[in-house]
Amino acid sequence: MWKEQEKRRMVPFSKHIAKMHDAEMERIVTWMQIAWSVLRRFMPIEEYAKQCGFQKFMGTSNMPIVNEYSSYVSKDAAKEFGKAIRHVYLEKLKSDISKSPWYALQVDESTDLSTMQYMILYVTYIENAGNGEICTKFIDLLRPESASTESLFDALVSYLKLVDLPMQKLVGIATDGATVMTGQHTGLVTRLREKVPHLISFHYIAHRQALVAGDAFKTNKEFKYVDKLARKVYEWTSRSAKRHAFLGEAVRAFGIGRRGKLRVLKMHDVRWLSKGQVMVSIVRIMPALLTVLKSEDATLYGYLTNYKVQCLFHFFADVLGELNVLNSNFQEEHPDIASIGGHIKSVTENLRLSFFGDIFATDTRYMEDF
Repeated sequence: MWKEQEKRRMVPFSKHIAKMHDAEMERIVTWMQIAWSVLRRFMPIEEYAKQCGFQKFMGTSNMPIVNEYSSYVSKDAAKEFGKAIRHVYLEKLKSDISKSPWYALQVDESTDLSTMQYMILYVTYIENAGNGEICTKFIDLLRPESASTESLFDALVSYLKLVDLPMQKLVGIATDGATVMTGQHTGLVTRLREKVPHLISFHYIAHRQALVAGDAFKTNKEFKYVDKLARKVYEWTSRSAKRHAFLGEAVRAFGIGRRGKLRVLKMHDVRWLSKGQVMVSIVRIMPALLTVLKSEDATLYGYLTNYKVQCLFHFFADVLGELNVLNSNFQEEHPDIASIGGHIKSVTENLRLSFFGDIFATDTRYMEDF
């Protein structure tokens, strides 16, 4: 024991300092890993302190003994770590993009609940200085002054200069079909072509398909009626815990879905696949839904037991289900451009054979049962 103490006393002070420094670095790395885990999952920044507390409870090494201000377990520390991680991420991304022979952008603008304007940017480039895989990554969220073309253009050009991405390497840009983006005379793409004449522009194909399906519902009164009814079904089940429980019991009693856990989904106008998913979910739980409605809501039960309404619900479940598969193909991270035409022809042919052949609704999943 005495010899061990003597050995410690004989260790140079500089080595003690070095060990303390190494231990502090290990703790900081642990805290940054926790911060990264929280931020990359889009969790509230307050979750960082809770995660630190949990790791401390579990006995994770390098966690502080007490929650002092200097222990880096507060939400302010998480913000600082987030800024540092963002800086390193962007610097590496800028370096990788600058080595690529070209790059392309995916741009969309939106307004949040506080009417703050945003423009999100994704970048597509070739890894390993043009010798690797084509990849697409989030690059930044800009805050233009307004939703005007000039404001969006100024924000984008200024940002590309800020991160040292040469405009001449920009070969393509994908946007939605809004006038502010694709207007012939004053759109963002038109303004960019003044600086980059070779720029190729695309309207998101998944968005175009969603617009077509959405327009069909807006222009046909029967379609609009079923759409409205589907929303009423969701409202009826979601606004009462008692109704939700009754429906859950009925679903389990009918043995519908995996482990009897199917439920009515919410319709989202801005989520491209939601309409088809909603129709499929309603059709699948229809026996249980009608059983509950018969005793709980006679009016809604009467609407849903109408033959034409039932026919349309089953029809949409089949048609929109096919379109959802096609839309998912469009949204793949690295879609095969050469196969897109084949996917479209396949879905078109399936729908033609099912609904325009000699026998209506042949080889369909839901209409045949109806």
